[in-house]
Amino acid sequence: MNSSNTIKNVLLVIFLSTNIFRATSSCSGTRKYTARITNSLPRDSAPLHYHCGSDLDFGTKVLREGQTAELELCVSPIVEYSAFACRLRWGSKIKTFEIFNSKSSDECKSHVCSWSVMGDGIYYQDGPSGKLSKKYDWDSNAM
Repeated sequence: MNSSNTIKNVLLVIFLSTNIFRATSSCSGTRKYTARITNSLPRDSAPLHYHCGSDLDFGTKVLREGQTAELELCVSPIVEYSAFACRLRWGSKIKTFEIFNSKSSDECKSHVCSWSVMGDGIYYQDGPSGKLSKKYDWDSNAM
């Protein structure tokens, strides 16, 4: 491989690593999706801690009763696969799962992926008129 091709490949890797998948309010040149996480846990229960990321790490945040976090996800059209995962913690219960996967053909068709966190598990809804369905049970915290 000559040095010109090597430089082109390095520049392509740098471009892809910074533009494959990002959570931002500007999705110029990319496909925009919105992922929502709503704390629908029982009244007066412990707060919901969540930590989401992909190639970016957004740190641990807290959702109180009834609050919703909204992430705008930008997916590059030249990348074949993008995924975004979150780890939820509520008291002694935890769950880590993908909140968005560009290869999943049956989810997020509306470009709005809504997750509702309840006492018995995590529920998914595709768009505002989609059916709410349970996707995951809680795991016990192994601490």
